[in-house]
Amino acid sequence: MNRVDALINRFGSQSELARILETKQSTVQYWSSKGRVPAKWHGKIVSVGKSIGLAIDPLELQPARPPTKPLPPAEGSNSLASPFAKWRGRIDLGGDELDVYVLDTGDRVISLRSAVKAIADAGSGDLAKF
Repeated sequence: MNRVDALINRFGSQSELARILETKQSTVQYWSSKGRVPAKWHGKIVSVGKSIGLAIDPLELQPARPPTKPLPPAEGSNSLASPFAKWRGRIDLGGDELDVYVLDTGDRVISLRSAVKAIADAGSGDLAKF
């Protein structure tokens, strides 16, 4: 189930969401098949959701990030010492895009530089000082 399908389920069905939005069910079906709702509909969906008692977070309307590719091994290294970043990605936290990694151990981490940038709007620094 993609994010659009989860949103549709909150309204009950594709037909019900289409009825509330005063559009065709096939329009909502298309959104479901593509996994995204066009930006021009975001405000109306939030508004009609509110009118029927559903609190729709605008982030629910954002498309999911595509899967990331594995990181290549470090230059000049035949094997990497554990832990190392196996997967790289980005996450949107309240409008701030943060670099994130999945380590070979399975742990998920946020990069220090991204954390400092989000918290203190500084390019680098000791997180403890902020």
